[in-house]
Amino acid sequence: MPVHRARRPYAGRTRRGLRTTAVAVAAMAALTASQAPGLTGDDHADPAADDVLVPVADGPYAEPDPPDDGSYHTELPPLDTAEAAQAASAPPALVRELRSQSGIPATVLRAYRAAETSVGATDPGCRLPWELLAAIGKVESGHARGGAVDRNGTTLGRITGPPLDGRGSP
Repeated sequence: MPVHRARRPYAGRTRRGLRTTAVAVAAMAALTASQAPGLTGDDHADPAADDVLVPVADGPYAEPDPPDDGSYHTELPPLDTAEAAQAASAPPALVRELRSQSGIPATVLRAYRAAETSVGATDPGCRLPWELLAAIGKVESGHARGGAVDRNGTTLGRITGPPLDGRGSP
């Protein structure tokens, strides 16, 4: 009498799962190895001796010339200096329009500008821009609660931020 062995109901699924896993591991190994430096003969893997940055007279280091191999390279325009920005200043009507669109009340804006000028005179190395003051003022007080300041730019009410005691916000 023949002995029949009971079939395990999950044997086929287990083999398919193992086969899929083995294929995925092999594919990942192949893809990872193809990205390893030095295995592909890539010219960019080891810089040539003439590509190394060297000191020059007009600056601390010279940039190497871009490669002529079709790789992506872009030249950036020179940065504008503060003098160039002041020379190309906008007409007063446009400045007023931009200020009104910024949502900063005029008295508060004058206070921010005065603070920038004052700090610039007393501590020139600080270079604190009024825009940074305005950003802090918006976060901390909503620009002095919508412009609640006197003629000198002093707030009419006390502005208190969250306690900085290391316990975090409630």
